[in-house]
Amino acid sequence: DLALLSKELGQNEWMKRARESLSACRQALVDQGIDIGQYHVINAARDLEQLRIGFGLDQFNVYGVSYGTRVSLVYERLYPESVRTLILDGIYPQSIRTYEDDPKHSYEAIARVIGKCRQDDQCYRRFGKNLNVRLSEYLEKLDASPVTITVTSPIDYKPIEVIVTPDVFFDSIFSVLYSETMIAFLPKYLYAIFEGNTDYLAELVRDYYVVGIVDDLDIGAYASYTCFDDIPFADMAAAREQLNAYPFQHFSSERTFDYAELMCEVWDVPAAPADFKAGYRIDTPVLIYSGELDPITPAELAKPVMDNARTSWEKVWPGIAHGVMVSSTCADYTAEAFLKDPESDPFIYECADEKSDFEFILR
Repeated sequence: DLALLSKELGQNEWMKRARESLSACRQALVDQGIDIGQYHVINAARDLEQLRIGFGLDQFNVYGVSYGTRVSLVYERLYPESVRTLILDGIYPQSIRTYEDDPKHSYEAIARVIGKCRQDDQCYRRFGKNLNVRLSEYLEKLDASPVTITVTSPIDYKPIEVIVTPDVFFDSIFSVLYSETMIAFLPKYLYAIFEGNTDYLAELVRDYYVVGIVDDLDIGAYASYTCFDDIPFADMAAAREQLNAYPFQHFSSERTFDYAELMCEVWDVPAAPADFKAGYRIDTPVLIYSGELDPITPAELAKPVMDNARTSWEKVWPGIAHGVMVSSTCADYTAEAFLKDPESDPFIYECADEKSDFEFILR
């Protein structure tokens, strides 16, 4: 992948390379005697139950973050008597339609940050005027004429060339959105890049795209999991139709859809049971945390779980992105109150009502 950063591949060539890479990865695992069809969310839940038995515990209090919330929910569904409470942080339930909603969620994630800058007088005056329009124009500009930059390789620290196409730029921005610390810099970076600053462009692409390629060592597990519980249930035609409603998403989402279908074709593992996506009653008390700025598990994903839960408590934490308990001490206090008495309102501390201290970096 690093070697291809300096090449602009057409769609056919890109798909050919992706197929070769996935096939080689699959074969390497199979040659080690690994049954790639055993790695999925139901078996993860079964493993968790064996862990409980091994510890000699009657019940678990289960905390899940991001995809871990799906593991938590499946565990509770299979072993409800083993779960005392569920704390779901950045909820990703199995009932959602990941790919059909991807264009909307990706667009809204960036729109939330731009909107937050627009509502901040200082950010708006300095960077915020027409950021959404300028982003669309910049993506179109890159589509017509990609920009070549030089960055430092995260492997051997030598200079490498990267052709910045619209999908590279968009994916770099999207990766920034996982951290509210870095979101604070985003309007400044976007404004500077739109003004022609290639230093900020190189920094953004290196730290949030190139480094991600090097760190992305879980592709085998990802393929086994998502080709079990997500992609087999996706209506990719409907997903691609959504690109018409959110036009600049085609620079990233369209290739994501192509890759997902190819990945599962190559990986060739069994899918989850037909009723996997169906809703079900949850008798275990549930506490749900969502970050206001979360790009990948927005607050709206909590609804199907809350609709089916006997007892549920939810809060959208202002100014926080993905993984609330990593960023909020108040969320820790709330979780402690919930664990003491899961049937009572856990938002008993004043901090739960405090406004966010999130601020954009202006200099």
